[in-house]
Amino acid sequence: MFEKMSDGDVAVYLRNVALQLLRLSQERGVDITIDTRTRGYMNVRIDDYEIYKGSTDTKIRYQYHPLDGSGARTWREDIPPQSIRFDILPQEVQNE
Repeated sequence: MFEKMSDGDVAVYLRNVALQLLRLSQERGVDITIDTRTRGYMNVRIDDYEIYKGSTDTKIRYQYHPLDGSGARTWREDIPPQSIRFDILPQEVQNE
């Protein structure tokens, strides 16, 4: 898909994605930061939550990592995305 796009087309595409993320950030009241690398690394930070994929990982991880000084004792690794609640600890997902 992207290989058929010119560099200018890619820039416009990324601008449109950024504008959508800006609206989402404003509507939800959360900061969103995205970092991607050519080697396969990805990190998306939304408030106290992270979506992470390492350069050698095949799995994408959802994590709760508050950076407000509460310490690592409240961190949660590999949480289900359905448990994410912005501004609070992740909720336990009930199996139905």
